[in-house]
Amino acid sequence: MVLGFTMAFVISIGAGILMGSRRLAEGIFESYVLVGLTIPGLCWAVLAVMWFGITEMAPVFAIFVVVLPMLTLNMWQGTKSLDRDLIEMGRVFRASRRSMLRNVVLPQLLPFCLAGARLGFALGWKVVVLSEMFGLSSGVGYMINRSFASYSMDDVLAWTVGFTLVMFAFEYAVMLPIERRLVRWRPAVAL
Repeated sequence: MVLGFTMAFVISIGAGILMGSRRLAEGIFESYVLVGLTIPGLCWAVLAVMWFGITEMAPVFAIFVVVLPMLTLNMWQGTKSLDRDLIEMGRVFRASRRSMLRNVVLPQLLPFCLAGARLGFALGWKVVVLSEMFGLSSGVGYMINRSFASYSMDDVLAWTVGFTLVMFAFEYAVMLPIERRLVRWRPAVAL
């Protein structure tokens, strides 16, 4: 999970920023991102097991190809929504490139990056479970599939609820505190 997600996350940040800041890159990669978004994770999970067999590489690949387009889209749109006035103000005050990146661009992209990470991580776990259901001999997906094969509704629900509780705990114990700490400078919005 961590390997596939990390590879997708790193590549998507670069690709999304490139697409959001350069029209040529946007024109080249837009169709690939959109096609990637339309192929269901289930298809990638099945293909990964068929290509890589019952190995740890199958879920890594499936996570990578499912999460990459979604994270890239998030960073691409985040880059396109940068406040051009703040960037222009930095140029007027002759801020260095490093200072502009650190104090103007990154703080504006961070919320998009964090939101994408949370969504991508959740989607990645779902792909792991699917991959385990189709081709691995251990894990939550394997156990759900095994319980399904024996028509044990209680076990299917128990594994599903257990998985949900672990993901819920991870979201509130890890992801949410990280996000709150990194974007604590943002004012609350009252509608």
